[in-house]
Amino acid sequence: MTLKIIDPVAVTEANLVGHNIPDPTPEWQAGTTYAAGDVVKVTPARRLYESVAGGNLGHAPAETVGTQWIERGPMSPWRLFDGGPGSVVTRSGQIDVRCALTSLLRGVAVINVSASQFRVTIYDGTRVTYDQTIPLIDASEIVDYVTLFTTPLTGVDLGIIDSDTADLLGGPGNQVRIRIGADGETVSCGEVIFGDVPQFGVAVSGLSSELVDYSQATIDPFGNEAIVERGYTFDRDYPVKIANNDGGRAERALARLRARRGLYYVSAATANTWGIATYGRLTRLIKTADANGWSDLNVTVEGRL
Repeated sequence: MTLKIIDPVAVTEANLVGHNIPDPTPEWQAGTTYAAGDVVKVTPARRLYESVAGGNLGHAPAETVGTQWIERGPMSPWRLFDGGPGSVVTRSGQIDVRCALTSLLRGVAVINVSASQFRVTIYDGTRVTYDQTIPLIDASEIVDYVTLFTTPLTGVDLGIIDSDTADLLGGPGNQVRIRIGADGETVSCGEVIFGDVPQFGVAVSGLSSELVDYSQATIDPFGNEAIVERGYTFDRDYPVKIANNDGGRAERALARLRARRGLYYVSAATANTWGIATYGRLTRLIKTADANGWSDLNVTVEGRL
């Protein structure tokens, strides 16, 4: 197995061909008076804003953030493509998005997802060149006939389809259609990513994972503790063996990924059950060369999975 990274393509109005998740939030109107707590959208900015003042009239949200308005994050469908899996889109029935490709596609992932399945279809014009559906189910606890009938199936929050597991391949001139869930169920998803999947060396044993909690605990003068729950990250170190004559390429390629999020994993099939997939940014890369022809790479990723 090798270290893989889905390097996401930026989704914009130019390449988002279609979707079924319009944002129902009302558009901000300069002539409307808003009460505290009212939420509006500003479509050109793709953002949602909440009024923090009563009698809020004529204050453009983007220009008065902090006084009249606060940001509430991206509007739909852009919540699926904003780089933050915590901004979730929820829909009664299947989520369906379609994008035009301008670069190589060898991997698609849905992150922080709650659905029964996930389907990827590649089109060349009207011709289907690829179509694959995978269940978003963890069956790892079913190990024999007894557990087959007694263990309830549980959902997973990450789905990956890549070229190694299912011959996925698309490129400029193609379109990719991503369908999450099915009709009749409530579907939610925090992030959809797709792009090329560069690979590096041979993944070896010894991956370490550290949960970093940002919750805050305070103790009053009487010794009573109060905990405010906040977010958390997983910091993971991926150890990789790589040929010395490939070390320079690997360093340069990984350095280009350092300031943006990607999905780091070893196997699409075991990403959930082994807990070794990380959606985040590379924060450190250490290489130790050896005279035996191989280098040790240690790739540190700060992520949200």
